[in-house]
Amino acid sequence: FSIYSCFAPMKQGSLLNCTSEMPPFKLIYVKPASISIYLLLIFMLIYGVVIGFFTLISLVTVNIFSPDELAQLYLVDDSDAGKLIVFLNTSLAFTLFSCIAFVLAGVWVKNFQRRGVMLALLVTLIGLVFETVLVFIFPEFLSSGLIAPGRGGGIVEGVFSSLFCGLIWAIPLMVANNGLDESKLFG
Repeated sequence: FSIYSCFAPMKQGSLLNCTSEMPPFKLIYVKPASISIYLLLIFMLIYGVVIGFFTLISLVTVNIFSPDELAQLYLVDDSDAGKLIVFLNTSLAFTLFSCIAFVLAGVWVKNFQRRGVMLALLVTLIGLVFETVLVFIFPEFLSSGLIAPGRGGGIVEGVFSSLFCGLIWAIPLMVANNGLDESKLFG
C-alpha cells in the first residue's frame, strides 16, 4: 500500500476517498505554554528578592536599636518595648521565610513544575493564619486596620489580601494550556 496510489487518480480528474484505505492516525496540536507562567514567575521573584532584601535590612535595623529607642520610634509605652521587639522580630522572620519560599516557588515555576504554584498557595494560606494569630497575640500593634479599626478590621484585610494573592497564584492552574507538569508539593 502506498499513499501515492490514492493521489494518482486525482491527476486524471477523478475524486477518490482514501480515508478507508489509509492507516488511522491522530493529530496532536501542541500550543506554546501560556504566558501566565512567566507573569507568575516575575511576581514571585520580585516579591521574594525585593521584599526579602528590605526585610533583612529591617531585621538588622530593629536589632541595632535599644528597646527604649524603638518604643519612642513606634510611639509605644516603655513597658511594652520588649513585646514590641518580639512582635517585630517574629513578623520580620516570617516575612523573610515567606520571601525565601516565594523565590523557591519561582524557581520551580520557571521549570514548569506545578509544585511551585502549590507552594505559593500554601505560603499565602500560612501567611493568613500567621497574621490572624498575630492580631490576637499583639492587638495593640495591629489594631489600626484600613477597613475598620480593631481586630476584625485586621482579619478582614488579611482575608482579602490573601484571597487576592491566592487568585493571582492560581491563574496558571485555570489556564487550559499552562505547561505545568504533574509534580506534587509533598511526594
